[in-house]
Amino acid sequence: MPKSKDDKPKPVKPTAERIKESIEILKKIQELGISDTDPGYKALSAKFSEWVKGGETFQGNVDFYRWNRRAKVLLPTKPGAIARCDFLHYVFDESQIDGGQQSPIS
Repeated sequence: MPKSKDDKPKPVKPTAERIKESIEILKKIQELGISDTDPGYKALSAKFSEWVKGGETFQGNVDFYRWNRRAKVLLPTKPGAIARCDFLHYVFDESQIDGGQQSPIS
């Protein structure tokens, strides 16, 4: 029985590219004055680690409550597609902040 086109393995973004893009973005976040101990930074770094280890495409938000910022993140698995992290101003209401106990990833 002939195989369909869907049976072919899809090309995957190389690990070296994923590492390079992760480091570049995390360095830029630190250049903005955000510490690697910030909960948002830690969450973003963990998401990058998962992605580098062969994780699936991620598209979502990482909140930096203290800085009133939300990072809109795209971590692609397609070769040649570039990871993005748009660091946008965002006003959180008190129920979203929840004393810093809420997960920064959405």
